Amino acid sequence: MEATELHLAVAFDGFPVLDYRAPAAAAREFADEANRARLAVVVVDDHVHADQKTLPCLGLFL
Repeated sequence: MEATELHLAVAFDGFPVLDYRAPAAAAREFADEANRARLAVVVVDDHVHADQKTLPCLGLFL
């Protein structure tokens, strides 16, 4: 069974890692684009917690 939401660990060079949650399709799309463009290193996993913020600008990746 596929997770409906995934956790994203977003690492911009020189800054602390940011943790977000997003629907699975949006999480994968954001990660693919950010990693491809080398804007950030993004790792996606299923370690979602209720206290994680929703990925900013989520609508761009749905």
